[in-house]
Amino acid sequence: MKTLTANYPGTCRKCGARFPAGTKINWERGGRSEHVECPAKSAPAPDAPLVGIAPPRPTGKVNRKPGACVDCGAWVASGAGLLIFCPEDSGCVEHHDFSGYHVACADPTACRGRKVENRAARKAASADAAVKAAEKKAAEAAASAAYKTEKDRLTEGLVESSVGPEFLLPRPPCAAADPNGFYRRALYVVPAAAADGTTPAYVVETADGHDDWRVVYWALPEVARAWRLAHAEKCGIDRARAAEFLAKYAGCAGADVYREVLDSVPEDGGVLGPVAVAL
Repeated sequence: MKTLTANYPGTCRKCGARFPAGTKINWERGGRSEHVECPAKSAPAPDAPLVGIAPPRPTGKVNRKPGACVDCGAWVASGAGLLIFCPEDSGCVEHHDFSGYHVACADPTACRGRKVENRAARKAASADAAVKAAEKKAAEAAASAAYKTEKDRLTEGLVESSVGPEFLLPRPPCAAADPNGFYRRALYVVPAAAADGTTPAYVVETADGHDDWRVVYWALPEVARAWRLAHAEKCGIDRARAAEFLAKYAGCAGADVYREVLDSVPEDGGVLGPVAVAL
């Protein structure tokens, strides 16, 4: 920028104040002008609306277009408010690169009262939201505890299996979605009978999210063993495949099937056993 004497009056782009011809200014191509040293500003009136960091300057003009008051947020109809000049780089979100105007209430006293009311309303809403969040968290904790208690009661003395006899157990109904589209965690225990019609079995199905289903089957030890061996026979899993899988993925889901093959299938590759044939 160049420092020179203004040949014409203008407006300082930093402080928004007018300067007369003959004022020492900083100037750059494009008509951008500013004071070499902006004059000290007096404090704004108590009821004057504020924008950003630098105080806006009332223009005395009536707003031609409706809009929200920059200070209290109330809607101001066309011709019912005032225009406030906002200088460039004032700290305003809208006018950090160029100057512009805001709509303000014509009555600053009423505007200030609405601003105080809005602040109190926001504070009350925040406190109410905190109470509701605490209540929701407590309800979720109680539901989780109840779920765990019921699960422990229904699966006491049973063993877990990653595969189950879909040919024996009907699939439980889908969990209902909540208003946010997520499925609530639900516990389903469906009694069924083994091939001999005497041994009970159970299936536990949970859902932690709308696309994250987990199915866990629980049964008495002999039934769980039969499930695993039947599944292994169906998939053609022999001792060699089981050993290879467990060497790499011993901690993964389904490892119990491969472990059952190593524990139950004879090393000579014989049949799986009568319990699998029965199922």
